[in-house]
Amino acid sequence: MEHSMKLNEKSFKDMKNGIKIREYRINDEKRRNIKLGDTIKFTNLSDINDSILTKVEGLLYYSNWYSCYEDFFEKDLKQYYSSVEAAVIDTYNNWYSKYEEEQYGVVIIKIKLCKG
Repeated sequence: MEHSMKLNEKSFKDMKNGIKIREYRINDEKRRNIKLGDTIKFTNLSDINDSILTKVEGLLYYSNWYSCYEDFFEKDLKQYYSSVEAAVIDTYNNWYSKYEEEQYGVVIIKIKLCKG
């Protein structure tokens, strides 16, 4: 099954260049439909004509942002944030609410670029 998601320009470019291999999302109804082996078409929010196709290679589920960020802080977030707590606060302020986190939990989607 193919899914669609949008990414800000920086994350999109990092994914397109193979630097970003994990996507962090709230595990809402849309994300609960994602299965291993599915594809996700990511579209650049700055240019809707720019998209990439990825394959889902892993799904990791967490009850909160702190836990998932803690597991991958060194690999994915240290260059952007001073601490796990700072990453969580940024998420609450800019992306997802505490209510959504408590309602749905969190998923990390491990992806690989499709050739083509």
